[in-house]
Amino acid sequence: NEKATIQKLGNNTYWVGVNYYNTTVVVDKKAGVMLIDPLGADRVATVLKAVKQITNKPITAMVYSHYHLDHVEGASAIQDYVDKNQSEKLEIYASQAVYDKIMHHATRNDNGEIEAKIPLPTKVQKYKRGKTIKFGDQRVRFIAPKGHGHTPDNTMIWIQNDKVMHFADMINPDQLPFYNFAGAENFHGYEEDLRFL
Repeated sequence: NEKATIQKLGNNTYWVGVNYYNTTVVVDKKAGVMLIDPLGADRVATVLKAVKQITNKPITAMVYSHYHLDHVEGASAIQDYVDKNQSEKLEIYASQAVYDKIMHHATRNDNGEIEAKIPLPTKVQKYKRGKTIKFGDQRVRFIAPKGHGHTPDNTMIWIQNDKVMHFADMINPDQLPFYNFAGAENFHGYEEDLRFL
């Protein structure tokens, strides 16, 4: 029975914290709810309760920041929730780098169908310097950080209307600055990413 910490960051953007992990919720009056990083399977029920405390709008979009299961494994439970409780369908956004990493770890079953640990993205963002999408009246920009410090596929997600950046595993509020470099795969790239941020 975990509890979520909910903080409003802007007119349409909320931060939800569950045991040192964070997700960003964007609410648009027309488009519904965009969930950035559904978190791990053990935290997703708490994330869903938090979304219901924020709004009664349907979850219509989900974004994967990078392919680490502690940030995205709950996507299957979100997809199941949407399929059972909503008439609106769920679009799943990810960068090409995230999609490629998911596919790298996927397998094929006896029928030749792809089996991945999470639902595959339905909207793959290809970009060199960034890609902006519209979510109702909200503008959301996908940016590839220059240093690829945490992981090569980690994506900066900029909610332009509210000037909020979701950049997973760069600065952890429960740790002293740079403790274990937030699990970075590339320490020099991590520093470059912080400067870029």
